[in-house]
Amino acid sequence: VIPRSVYPTLVLIQFIFGGWHVLGKIALKDGCNPFVFALYREVIASTLMFGLAFLTEGVLVPQRKHLLRLLLMGICSFVNVVGSVVALSLVSAPNVSLLQPSIPVFAMAISRVFGYEWLTIFKSLGLALSVVGSILV
Repeated sequence: VIPRSVYPTLVLIQFIFGGWHVLGKIALKDGCNPFVFALYREVIASTLMFGLAFLTEGVLVPQRKHLLRLLLMGICSFVNVVGSVVALSLVSAPNVSLLQPSIPVFAMAISRVFGYEWLTIFKSLGLALSVVGSILV
């Protein structure tokens, strides 16, 4: 059973995802260094995620076998954020936000290459919706 609070939370997250491109463009237009902006974004997001995880789950310690994967995911996330912020300094916010729906496509391709995921009908539909969404926007 899915709690009712999940749906408003998902909508809020989508507004945050959409709004950070605009906020980033405004900050960069006013002269903020793209790498400093990326650092602020990462520090704020990490602090909020850690706090939320601590409040809901307590202290979480990853298993040793997952540390390399977590490091790789963190590096990929950081490269994504820095790349987005640098792109924001070069092009308009709507152009950068068009890349957001492509993330599931690349994530699925990479996880398939490494043998972590198999392409199912539901995943195929989700990827198709991502592609259609980015084309229509």
